[in-house]
Amino acid sequence: MIFSTDQGNYIGQHGLIGHGFQTFPASLNEEIMRIPLFMVQPGIIAQNRTTDRLVSEVDIAPTILDLVLGNML
Repeated sequence: MIFSTDQGNYIGQHGLIGHGFQTFPASLNEEIMRIPLFMVQPGIIAQNRTTDRLVSEVDIAPTILDLVLGNML
């Protein structure tokens, strides 16, 4: 199971609401950059494991393919 969001949103921070025309071009404030990512795969991902490493959504698809193809072989 993988859970994430598409982007962060302002909830009043910096005097802004949401993430739309008022923040164009998109800003790089921490509220927009730090979005949650939860991954669960029993037997593959250790339970209660956390990391402070940066993760890009670009990495998610190849990781899923590796897991699927690795389990099929």
